[in-house]
Amino acid sequence: MKRGTLICAGLALLMVLGLAADRPADAPAPALAEVLKARVDAATEGLRLAEQRYKAALSDGDEMNTWVQRLAEARLDTAQTKEQRIVILREAVQGMKDHEALVQKMFQAARVTQLDVVAARYARLGTEARLAREMVP
Repeated sequence: MKRGTLICAGLALLMVLGLAADRPADAPAPALAEVLKARVDAATEGLRLAEQRYKAALSDGDEMNTWVQRLAEARLDTAQTKEQRIVILREAVQGMKDHEALVQKMFQAARVTQLDVVAARYARLGTEARLAREMVP
């Protein structure tokens, strides 16, 4: 009788916890490194497309700034050391400076507004501030 009670209690516990035999097995979770790499790849593609759209005057500068920042964030998630984070942020600042120079040229050609110039500068300064914080010992 005691054995039967234990078996019933065990089965009831399994059913309560949702571990009954008829439950389909969960798919294995993707490895974190795979997910992080896929995120970097997606951000790289997003930035490429945003740059194409911006150069064709199909979007504003904020879309470019957003994708530059997304790529930096995705890459920072893969960094394992402070030195790696600094390299990533330096590259992001350089990319934002390049974008800012492009926006300035487009502004001089009357293809974008002064607001686009200010938005590009603001985004770059935000990334520079983050780099400066990261470099503090």
